[in-house]
Amino acid sequence: MRRARASDRSDDGVEGAAGGMTSERASSSLAVILSGRSERRKREILSGRPPLPYIPGMDGMSLPPELEKYAAEAVAAGRYRDVGEVVAAGVDLLRQRDAARASFLASVLAAEEEADREGCVSGDEMLARVRARLAEKHSAAV
Repeated sequence: MRRARASDRSDDGVEGAAGGMTSERASSSLAVILSGRSERRKREILSGRPPLPYIPGMDGMSLPPELEKYAAEAVAAGRYRDVGEVVAAGVDLLRQRDAARASFLASVLAAEEEADREGCVSGDEMLARVRARLAEKHSAAV
């Protein structure tokens, strides 16, 4: 919890709402901040969430009708603030998928390098080794 400062107090020395302002002054200040803003921007300001970054290349973005419908339904259900946030979530999933793919490819390449260094066995050879071990264990148990 933050401590009150002298600058947080109103003229009469009483600490008020909204960072030290009286509720009347806070409402007046909020009205000034919100005046002339779009409804979407007002919701962003009032939600306390940081606004999404503006990307000029995304202005003319369009979605196929079925995706547009899904995005609109997701916004209407309250899962996202707006369609831009839905698109951002989708792009984030693509980024995660690409990172997972790159990680998998790196592990495959590392396995190939290890096989080149240390050699490898074919599936048939490995199956023959497993069967031989099982036969040894079975004959030792009998």
